[in-house]
Amino acid sequence: MDSIATIAVTCNVALSTFVMEPIKHWPLETKFLFFILAEKGLFSLRSLICAMLKDQPDDVTRIYDQIDESEKVLTIPPLVASPKAHDFSRVNIGLAAYLSETSDDASDADGKPMESGGRSVQSNSARNVYLKVGREG
Repeated sequence: MDSIATIAVTCNVALSTFVMEPIKHWPLETKFLFFILAEKGLFSLRSLICAMLKDQPDDVTRIYDQIDESEKVLTIPPLVASPKAHDFSRVNIGLAAYLSETSDDASDADGKPMESGGRSVQSNSARNVYLKVGREG
């Protein structure tokens, strides 16, 4: 886009110097001098205007600032590992009753016997025994 503007300035100054009245009747040396001075003057004016104007309007800058602030508020902070270790040894996921007929972990967290599926679990001091309910044997 910048190169097109540069070519436009050069073409307009050339047309005004060599085609428009009264400059087209000036001597050739004077026309070239006028062409160079007018072209450099317009380039300087164009550069000055570009330096004075901002690349981004104020409303767009405010919108980007508001988006950045919203992202800070709405973004979930990264998870930090807890320094306290958790003990999952007493967690019962309910698979012990199906894995074997006897188990040492047949009581819940309170020490009460658990019931699972069609099996009844009773606590014994040495070990927990699973008794089959509904089957004779």
